[in-house]
Amino acid sequence: MKKITLLILSCILFSAFTSCQSKEESVISKLQAISEQIEEKGDIMTDEDWNKLEQKHDEIMEYIKTCSFTDEQEEQLIKIESKIATQTLKQKGKDFGKSVKSILKKGKGIVDGIKEGLKDNDEE
Repeated sequence: MKKITLLILSCILFSAFTSCQSKEESVISKLQAISEQIEEKGDIMTDEDWNKLEQKHDEIMEYIKTCSFTDEQEEQLIKIESKIATQTLKQKGKDFGKSVKSILKKGKGIVDGIKEGLKDNDEE
């Protein structure tokens, strides 16, 4: 009877351990997928796409709190998270640059308009 109980307990512990391992690997895979999505489609993603991706990322980050990672897995997570942060910053930087250029073009138009308006007043 003790052998059966020990065998059942061993099976339960083994199942719990392997399911935890797969949970951590699943998190790493999901984060890797986000990184790949940014890399492949970051240039064409809309604000709505970015918001969905950020929401998905936030959910994963919340789920991570329930996991127990090995040192190697933590290293992978840090690497992937750093890559995601860099990719996002790079993409948002491009968008910011486009916005600044657009503002500067509009600003130049405004300044030119003011100059012309002042010239018209000077001529009168």
